[in-house]
Amino acid sequence: MDSTKKPTYQELENQIHKLEVLHKENSLRSDVLGNSILSKMFHPHIVLELIYDAAQNPFDFYIRDVNSAFEKVVSKTREELVGKRVKEVFIVINDDWMYLSHEVIKTGAPKNFEKYEAEFDKYFQFYVCKAQEDSVAVIIHDISEKKRLEEKLNKEKKEAQTHFFDSLNGMVEIVELIYDKDGKPIDLYIRDINQTFADFFGKSKIKLINKKISSIFETIQESWLFSFENVLKTGLPITFDGYNAEYDEYYSITAWKFSKDRVGISYQDVTKHKKDEKHKEVLKLKLKEIVKTNNKTQQLVNFGSWMFVPETQKINISSKMYTIWGFDPVKGTPEYEDVIKQIHPDDVELVTSTINKAIDSISFFTIEFRIYTPEGELKIIKSSIESTFNTEDKVMILQGVDQDITAQKIFERELVKHERLNAIGEMSSSIAHDFNNSLQAMVGNMEVIKLQNELSDSTQIGLQNIESIISDIAGRVVALQKFGNIASPDSSVELIDFNELIKNSLKQTRPLWKDNKEKEGWSITIQSDFKEIPRIRCNRGELKIAVYNLIKNSIEAMPEGGKLSIKTGVKKAGIFATFTDSGVGMTEVNKEKVFEPFFSTKGFELGRGLGMSGAYRIINRHQGDIRVLSSEVGKGTTFEIVFPFVKQEVAQPMVINQSKSNDSLNVLWVDDDLIITKLVDTLVKSIGHKITVVNSGKMGLSYLESNPCDIVLQTLVCQK
Repeated sequence: MDSTKKPTYQELENQIHKLEVLHKENSLRSDVLGNSILSKMFHPHIVLELIYDAAQNPFDFYIRDVNSAFEKVVSKTREELVGKRVKEVFIVINDDWMYLSHEVIKTGAPKNFEKYEAEFDKYFQFYVCKAQEDSVAVIIHDISEKKRLEEKLNKEKKEAQTHFFDSLNGMVEIVELIYDKDGKPIDLYIRDINQTFADFFGKSKIKLINKKISSIFETIQESWLFSFENVLKTGLPITFDGYNAEYDEYYSITAWKFSKDRVGISYQDVTKHKKDEKHKEVLKLKLKEIVKTNNKTQQLVNFGSWMFVPETQKINISSKMYTIWGFDPVKGTPEYEDVIKQIHPDDVELVTSTINKAIDSISFFTIEFRIYTPEGELKIIKSSIESTFNTEDKVMILQGVDQDITAQKIFERELVKHERLNAIGEMSSSIAHDFNNSLQAMVGNMEVIKLQNELSDSTQIGLQNIESIISDIAGRVVALQKFGNIASPDSSVELIDFNELIKNSLKQTRPLWKDNKEKEGWSITIQSDFKEIPRIRCNRGELKIAVYNLIKNSIEAMPEGGKLSIKTGVKKAGIFATFTDSGVGMTEVNKEKVFEPFFSTKGFELGRGLGMSGAYRIINRHQGDIRVLSSEVGKGTTFEIVFPFVKQEVAQPMVINQSKSNDSLNVLWVDDDLIITKLVDTLVKSIGHKITVVNSGKMGLSYLESNPCDIVLQTLVCQK
């Protein structure tokens, strides 16, 4: 065939027929080896063989294999798909697919991408890898729900942001810095504004958003630009005073990091306050000089400054203090009594005693204390206090600087919590690895035992019970590996009967609430009220751990016996379960900390402070919610779990390929665990195949150089 001439349809059909003959034996063998693997895969999976024309350009695919999950996605059976060309089965085939598959086969490098398929009106994530010489394997993950949820959340976030901005009285804008070639900030893009900002300039939002600040103001203060740049670099909010010469107005400006490259800015008009300050008389020259010095320092270090005259009980504060303490500039300088009223009751004595010490001695003090703003916001303040004496060694004034360190303290607490969770994650991964090896050996021995003939019914039942226990332990090991890792993905979820899971958990925890308590001479009564509820979508093993920890926590809260009531049902928010004990109860402080890692009221002997935090993480990871519904010291506590409703799906029967092969395969198994390799050797030989076991990667490579193998399975990285 002339490669420069476009082939006719008949020529393509002839070539396809030849390819079918050439690949018939290979495809049959591929079916035998692949079906058993593909049928067990959770995600849809398809194996495609490229069809080329005379010019070696791909123009179609053969469907060589699919699993049952793929059949469900396309609503077609395996018999309707395997052996057919893609263009015979589906409405549209994108040329990009063929060239992408060709590239994967040519380079051997897999591809991973997301794509919207209009034929099914769904978003999919595709993973394409090389299967054989001219074939690719495609694993498909339906991410439609995730994508549509992201779109919905982004839309709601945008609407909420706009509503929030517009509800603020002051001017608010979101800006993006513009830099010159040397990386110096020179201008700003307005990326979003509230209605107050637009009204101030008498323009619509559309005419201002995405415009440069320089198109509105004739001049831009460099200090503002560098302050905004510092916010992006440090991630810390900043508040400073600014003056707009064009409008002759003063502002208290607060800037915070809005996103990776954007800054949120709010403007509070303090013009009246500033102009009033200019008309005030300064009683003493020294006070005037101190104010001047402190204001300069404040602009440099972003602190609020203040002065206090003990003799008159009068206070003078900088504009920054209005922002830090939440004072109203319109009401003027606050009185000393008003300042004390805003200090947290537990910290009043610390502040007043420090002020008295500063009045009585020539010393410098630094303290940290909590305050409540007039709006009820709790802040942590760091204050430095210094005394200034007159010629008679009598205190004339106290002066100091205040800094809002709330964000810093929160960051420090979160950093400690993060480091703790990292330590837990490393420890749990190591423990889980050892457990997995033991479980694998147990499963292997179970399979060997099951191969024996004439096992009694009771033995079969016993083996099934052991398998169930091993499966449960394996689920707990997986949960142990994920502890401390919130972002860990989990695809092993299923629709489960929540009532049945709680009942099983009660049986498993019987030693806690029955046997152990009765040995101690106490009794605990279990009362249940299980309503008919829909199934929930969860990882069974992980949820068992969460329920176990809830039951255990309730039992330990009743050291002298009591009653545990468990109730399930349905309400507007979803499917709920409550666990109510008649135990010691909790204080308000403990209620706030109960889900924090390492928090425990039971001492080292009973707990490590990980049970309730672990339950909290598991339930939240499955889109559920757990909270302390009520608690009273001496009367008991009620915990509530709520899971969202899920769409119930009708299970489709799995089509299992019944094709078998009597061929004996040569298998190479590479593993350094001697117990597991012995079990594998027994199992593979028992089903009629040949197996060679080696215990290192080098030995595996050496064996392959002189021995043909049909299948190579390894748990080690081979290095030559």
